[in-house]
Amino acid sequence: MADQKDSRAGARRPTQHTPGPWYVGAQNDALYIITRPPRPSRDDIVDIPDVKVIAIINVCNDDANARLIAAAPALLAALCEAVTAVEPLRIKEHGRDTAHPQPGPGECERGTCGLVNGWRAAIRAATEGA
Repeated sequence: MADQKDSRAGARRPTQHTPGPWYVGAQNDALYIITRPPRPSRDDIVDIPDVKVIAIINVCNDDANARLIAAAPALLAALCEAVTAVEPLRIKEHGRDTAHPQPGPGECERGTCGLVNGWRAAIRAATEGA
């Protein structure tokens, strides 16, 4: 995800993705990731009212990748909810009332802590490009 320059002290902030849900539509041997459901009549994608094209996949037999891309907003939201739900278990696992600090290399890679750290890394990759 691209960063935008923040006017405060030259800081960078992540750009926001287009909110979901996203859908897959086909037209002219390409798959389109769009913000509105495609019409069964096969009208041009751009003629759907208030549609935004997120991506165009020019290999029409790449349905699996198109479905995965279209599911990205829902997957990100579910992963954020999972972190929130599991965080108390991770804290309990460490016997602390406060959030566990970010581990160093080789630390806390198993169990609940390892899962949450992996999920957080995926969320950062999706939202900050890390």
